[in-house]
Amino acid sequence: MNSRRRLSMFISLIIFIAVLSLIAAALFTDYWSESRPINRKFNSVNNYVNLGLFKGSRQLDWGLGPRHKSFSGNILASANI
Repeated sequence: MNSRRRLSMFISLIIFIAVLSLIAAALFTDYWSESRPINRKFNSVNNYVNLGLFKGSRQLDWGLGPRHKSFSGNILASANI
């Protein structure tokens, strides 16, 4: 019984360390999601959208030139709800 308990504690510790490292990586990563939107009417290759936990950016071209916009979570935190 003692060896089974030690093995389960060791496996739990490994899982705990893996989860903590994934959480830390998620918090310190700027880009959680990256996409390249496709516009079927125009041949624009410069479109992108990057989303992170606290900030992100997008650049879309609807035929009048690329438009870049950055956004952050500070806007959401300061909104009156």
